Amino acid sequence: MRKKKPLRLAFGELRLPAIIFLLVVAVSCSQQSLPQVPALRDLGFSNALEVVRQQVAESYASWEEAPLDPQRNGQLGMLLSAYGKNGSAEILYRRARELAPGEFRWTYHLAINLTESGRYEEAEALLRDALAIDPDQVEARVRLADLLLETNQLEQSIDL
Repeated sequence: MRKKKPLRLAFGELRLPAIIFLLVVAVSCSQQSLPQVPALRDLGFSNALEVVRQQVAESYASWEEAPLDPQRNGQLGMLLSAYGKNGSAEILYRRARELAPGEFRWTYHLAINLTESGRYEEAEALLRDALAIDPDQVEARVRLADLLLETNQLEQSIDL
């Protein structure tokens, strides 16, 4: 009868599977924390002109090819925002911002979106975040000053 040897694995043999496992877990966790994008049919373009439906469908298809690409999230968000779909645009801007936190434009676009939705406190905080990323952005500084003026924060607006 043959004697069974105890199972011994060298550390090196476990390293690659462990690294792969950790990468899979990290990717799944990051995907789970991102806001869920509505399905194309739920975006509210069924009665839009054919050219608009086509434009949205193409942008959505591009996003579906790489849903973790901040550029594609932001571009779809900008298109939806242009057509007044601020709720869905907000989701995509938040995703773009989370995927590329140091990128000025997604924080800035999200702030504009929230301003247009009347969510001034959130918009103010995001404009300040955007300016922390890139303090030389005059347009963001002007938007923040306008927002502060609109919310009766005259002194803070003047200080900008």
